[in-house]
Amino acid sequence: MLTTLLALTFFASPADDYFVLVPGTRRTYEERGASGKATSVDEVGEPVNVAGKPATPVITKSGDQVISTTYYRSEPTGIYMVGTSTDHPLPKPIPMLMFDVAGSRWTFNGSTSDAKLADYLTLTCEAVSKGERTILGRKVPVIELKMVSIIDRGLARGREDTTAIYAKGIGLVESVSKHKERNKEVKDELRLIKFEEAKPRD
Repeated sequence: MLTTLLALTFFASPADDYFVLVPGTRRTYEERGASGKATSVDEVGEPVNVAGKPATPVITKSGDQVISTTYYRSEPTGIYMVGTSTDHPLPKPIPMLMFDVAGSRWTFNGSTSDAKLADYLTLTCEAVSKGERTILGRKVPVIELKMVSIIDRGLARGREDTTAIYAKGIGLVESVSKHKERNKEVKDELRLIKFEEAKPRD
């Protein structure tokens, strides 16, 4: 047991502190967009096997309805999205957050699913420290992630620019995403309104 804990500590990425994947953690968000305002909850589940390795599910709910389940894996280089289904993992994990004290930049090119006609995704990302902020009464270090996403659907391409703030020990606390629909800019906002830490285990 001690050997396992030491190994996990040694191989942990600094991004783990900001992209919190501790089972039992709950984050409640207020969403604002073109379709109006809504509330959703992200709950971190117990790790499961995806493509032969452990991955942690984040279940997004609206009320009692499950909207989506996304599986993430922590690697020494950062946090990766590995799929939205245990049966159909992504052909290439998508790096969602990388970070060290000097900041990080990364890119990604790959399919969004294992389907033959899957969309092709290109990401250009940068994460930098932004000092400390008070989040829900807690003063914590934060990092800012800027992400440019381009999705190629064959006959059409779409671009989305996202700026997100991640807080140490909490996770995602806010994001603003912008894209165009019929030459009109559309903005989607997400803001953390409640954070529940995982309960200690016996």
